[in-house]
Amino acid sequence: MPEGVLRIRDIELRVVAGALPREKLSPRTLYLNAEWRGRFEPGSPPPVDYSAACSCLAPLGEREYDYIEEVASAALAALRGCFPEGSWTVKVVKVCPPCPLRVGEASFEVTG
Repeated sequence: MPEGVLRIRDIELRVVAGALPREKLSPRTLYLNAEWRGRFEPGSPPPVDYSAACSCLAPLGEREYDYIEEVASAALAALRGCFPEGSWTVKVVKVCPPCPLRVGEASFEVTG
């Protein structure tokens, strides 16, 4: 069986996230990129439906997080729970995080 890669980019996830109290005053948008790698059977339904993968991630917006690493780990666990075959890589991007210097984005990536 051949192997394939499915990439879902720039999923907008509204969450309450941040290590500083002022960051938790209201939800912010984080961007999530998910990549699935695994075997697939040509001519058969895909092993991962990207719409279903997004639905699997939607409940993450109901929790509060201190760090983007927590969001990435929760997203990876959710995707592996919905689609256990193959391997997932999840990257969470926080645009313009509060820092002493101007920062365009901070991101964290986890694979499993």
